[in-house]
Amino acid sequence: MKRRLLSILLVLILCVSLASCSKNGDDTDNNENMNSEIENNGEDSGNEANPDDPGAEDSQPEKPEAMVVSAADAARLYNERSGEVVLWEISSFNAMYVVENGNSISSIEDLNGKTVYVGENDTMGAFVLNYLLNDNGLSEKVTVTEVSEEDLTKKISEPGALCVCDLPHTVEFLNTADEAAAVLNLAESWKNLTGSRVYECCIVDSADEAGKERAAELSQSRSEELEEVRKAADDLGLTYEERAVSGEYNMMDELTDFYMEIYSINPDLIGGSVPDDAFYAE
Repeated sequence: MKRRLLSILLVLILCVSLASCSKNGDDTDNNENMNSEIENNGEDSGNEANPDDPGAEDSQPEKPEAMVVSAADAARLYNERSGEVVLWEISSFNAMYVVENGNSISSIEDLNGKTVYVGENDTMGAFVLNYLLNDNGLSEKVTVTEVSEEDLTKKISEPGALCVCDLPHTVEFLNTADEAAAVLNLAESWKNLTGSRVYECCIVDSADEAGKERAAELSQSRSEELEEVRKAADDLGLTYEERAVSGEYNMMDELTDFYMEIYSINPDLIGGSVPDDAFYAE
């Protein structure tokens, strides 16, 4: 009898343990899905939750925690999530380089007949490059190819390769590929044409107090990394124009013209509309 009771207890313990593991696994999956939002550019997986399904509530996407995204992706997330995500801080080096493994490029006209590689998640890099190519009558003469970040890193080691990079990646590529050179600053050309900077980094999170705290923690955690980028960029002689802004009206002043310019060309890039005032966290 005791042996039978012991067997039952062991089975119960095993069931509880399995249930606990299953729950933890679900939480991990939800976090991974949440953090992959930018990589998927907000595309719907096509699997809609069934409200009659007991597990439907658990399968719903959660609000993202603090993330660093481009200004375009920040606006897109705000519009697609109906205001669940707000902007807490923006920063910019105003540096977006074409990095060449070689020395044949000295102006955007020199890209004629070339292939330029852009990271598949670099929405701003692709947009700014195509904008400048169009302005210079090169849209049909330059091939812009999106590749994974891993492949972008491999490409720069190939002779003659041309890659669009933000400042941190430019520093990385110049330090790893012997023949690599930063030949064009697309952000500078964009600013000369539009009067607006390129805003590479925006911290977004929910609008509540918890979101504010997470955004502040993320901003603080990035300080050391950004200091290393500054030092390396200075050592390499790269030009950049850094600016960091927070506060509702300050951020609105910085980004309004930028978003209006993008909206006039490709509204889908920012989720279909220029964000309203509620986008900017107080």
